Amino acid sequence: MLKAKKDKPFFFQSLQGKQFKYFKKEQKIINGLFPLTGGEFEGKIKATSKVMRKDRDYVITKIKTKLETIQGHYCIYCGLHKNHCGPLEREHIAPKGHKSYPQFMFEPTNLALACHHCNYDLKKEQNTISKLNTLYSKCTFNIVHPYFDNIERHISFVTKNGQILIKSKPYSRKGRNYINLFELDSVHKTEKRSGLLIVNEVTTLKKYDKLLEEALLKKYIKK
Repeated sequence: MLKAKKDKPFFFQSLQGKQFKYFKKEQKIINGLFPLTGGEFEGKIKATSKVMRKDRDYVITKIKTKLETIQGHYCIYCGLHKNHCGPLEREHIAPKGHKSYPQFMFEPTNLALACHHCNYDLKKEQNTISKLNTLYSKCTFNIVHPYFDNIERHISFVTKNGQILIKSKPYSRKGRNYINLFELDSVHKTEKRSGLLIVNEVTTLKKYDKLLEEALLKKYIKK
């Protein structure tokens, strides 16, 4: 599995044990939005609610900051850095709409950052829960869940003919669903990952060459 570094163009990660927590002020604002019906996260707040829009927006902003701290700047689904996939958006792993699971709208382990393409173009309102439970952590999910699953147990990386291919593990239905939903094995994404890695490695080598040259001039060549 690739390790996250500042110069990595993509990074697939598991967020097990990394979920954020709300401060008392934030939790109080969230509690004031209940009962949740689907639009409280970004839409219009119910007229009967005592929570002001600016307070709700304050919590939403804090959520993104918390997610950036634990997740970095990589899309949780396609793994691409925001420099290569565009700005990251707050994403609900189980959809929050009124016909879906509004009760999990502010659940920390239901929130992640994803690029617009993965979030809106591909995943949309896809139902990711195959068996519902009143406790979010007890639900059964049909895709690899970033907080509950180790992604390495469901997908594997193979290099072939200069390309980085992604395949699901033979026994993993979640892995197959994950790859299909986010088109991770498409020609476009395969070529993009490979191209970015090649460019990254060439750039890194140039950086090392420059550092070595500077060190050589500084230490071993007298002016």
